[in-house]
Parts: sequence; C-alpha cells; structure tokens
Amino acid sequence: PYSNSPILTIPPLIFLAGNYNVTLTVQSSLSGASGSTVCRLTVRQSPKPAPRVSILSTSNKYNPDQIVILTGTVASNRSNGFVNATWISSLGSYMLSKVSLTATSTVLQFGQSSFQLALSISSLTGGLSFSFSLQTAYILPAGSGVSMATVVVAVNAPPFAGILTVLPSSGYSLVTVFSFSTYQWTDDITDYPLQYILGYYVAEPVGLSVVKSLDAVSFTNSYVSPGLSSRGRVVTCVALAQDVFGSTANTSASITVQFSTTMDASNFQSTVQAATDIALAG
Repeated sequence: PYSNSPILTIPPLIFLAGNYNVTLTVQSSLSGASGSTVCRLTVRQSPKPAPRVSILSTSNKYNPDQIVILTGTVASNRSNGFVNATWISSLGSYMLSKVSLTATSTVLQFGQSSFQLALSISSLTGGLSFSFSLQTAYILPAGSGVSMATVVVAVNAPPFAGILTVLPSSGYSLVTVFSFSTYQWTDDITDYPLQYILGYYVAEPVGLSVVKSLDAVSFTNSYVSPGLSSRGRVVTCVALAQDVFGSTANTSASITVQFSTTMDASNFQSTVQAATDIALAG
C-alpha cells in the first residue's frame, strides 16, 4: 500500500507461516524518480504451549544389582494446566512396564510436580546403556505442544579376564611361602582404578581366609593352611577385583598344601624369619 510514513505496521493473522519478499519502493514527488529494495520476511508458526520438564538421575552409572531411580520434574504455568506425563524408554513400553516398580504414566496438576521412575534390581544388562524420557503435554486444549526430557543410564559391568597365579603350586603349611599375583583384568576406562582382595579356602568359599585386604596392590606373599585330606590337600586360592563403582568379579587357582608334621631348628628359624618379612612387608 502507498504511505507517506517510513514505518509499515502489519497486524497479526495477515500472513500464514512461510517466507515472503517485501518490496519497498520510494518515489520522488518532484521528479517522479523512484528506487526500490527487497527484504525477506520469515513468519514462523507460534509455538504451542507445553510444560517444562527435566530429569535428575541419582547416579551416572549403576550396577545391575542397584535400583535405578529417575526423578522427573514438571512445571505447569497455566491455571488449568493438568498435564499428561509418560515415561518412555529404549527398552520399549512392554519391557518398561515389566521392570518398573512405579507407574509409567500419570496426570499432574498445576504448578511444579515430581514424577519418579524406579526400576527393579537386575532389570538392565550390565555393559549397556539405556535411554529414558519423560514426555509431557497439557490435557487441554487439544493439540497442545509436547515437551520431553531424556537421560541415558549406563549400566556397569564387572572387571573380567583376570588371571591368578600362586607359586609354588605345592608346599607345606608354615614352611612354604606362597606368592599370590593377579593381573590382566579388563574393565571400562571409566571404571578404573581397580582394587584387589587375595585369599584362599580349604573347604567352602564362605570360609575364605584373606591374605591381602582390599587395595590397589595385586600381589602378596603368605603361608597357607593345609588342605583337607578328603580333598587331596587341595586349597583353592581366590583373587577378587573391584572397580570404582563397587562391581566385583573373581578368579581362582588351586594349589596343594600338605600338613607339616616335623620342623627342625633350621626350618623353624627360616620360618620365623619369613613370617617376620611378610609381616613387615604387609
């Protein structure tokens, strides 16, 4: 339209969403000379109203034997702002409903609300990552915008592929000093450093005798109790590896330890000296 004003005001609802070329033509009232320029106008669709949503996870990485708890926070700023909230996951809706200890969908009222998702122990496979999203939308009016927040949950896997060597492979109690060493453990780079426990048992694992408590050292020297005659004097030695998230794995090796019935003076002196060396080293 023709105007003497340098400003053109366009009321709402004139343009649909899209791109437009707007041409400005200026003409001299004296000489009739004119010139023009073009500017590009982009009209965007008005954003649909949607709640604000965020998710807080209690850990960056979970062990499979932990309950996973995710807390969603939903903020509605409308007086009639009832909100549909639904948890969705890369697990799929069916599996999520099977492993969830809490409801996966609900209706939230006006204001700020929390909506938690808790997953049962051992429901997620170690060594993998899973995405969880909280999707929200106003119930009214129909066609309101959808908002979503997503978090990725990493599930820890224990160390693996470790080896335990115990030398010599046979000996006598209170005479032979056995050398324990564990190595070649592998884990995710974020799970280091590893720590180790070394020990042995003569009957059942519940009777484990610890010869080196949990720390970063992977070797030690120790005497070992004799094995049971019913088991051929075989003693099972164990190495346990633990990562920074507390996930553990173990490996074992067998040795034969005979009961020492005799010990002469020289053996007794060397035994005392070896025991002293072990005590000072540990």
